[in-house]
Amino acid sequence: MNKPLNTNLALRRTVDHYALRAHLVLDTARHQAMTINQAGELDCYLETAWQGACRAFKSPPVKLGQAKATMITLLGQCYTESDTMIVTEDQWHALREGVNCADGVWLRLPAGMLLATM
Repeated sequence: MNKPLNTNLALRRTVDHYALRAHLVLDTARHQAMTINQAGELDCYLETAWQGACRAFKSPPVKLGQAKATMITLLGQCYTESDTMIVTEDQWHALREGVNCADGVWLRLPAGMLLATM
């Protein structure tokens, strides 16, 4: 079950789909308000990478933790203020670095661990 991710094509397609969605949401958030559904997709991608990193590595990457903290702040604002959220430039950069870091985490996780994380 510890087969590398890149040898499991079905799993690779699933991860690529989630990564594409996260990058699309991030790109959209730079120019317009992010909806709660978009935030949920982005948060899910970051959170599963975080969980996988916690299980597979000694400590999760710092950039991923910063992005996770940014998402917690944004989701908190969304739940208390409106159904959409405006992402500041600093928040967007933290999220971008976190998504890029999450991409690397997803690629390094063994297939069995990735399935357990998903």
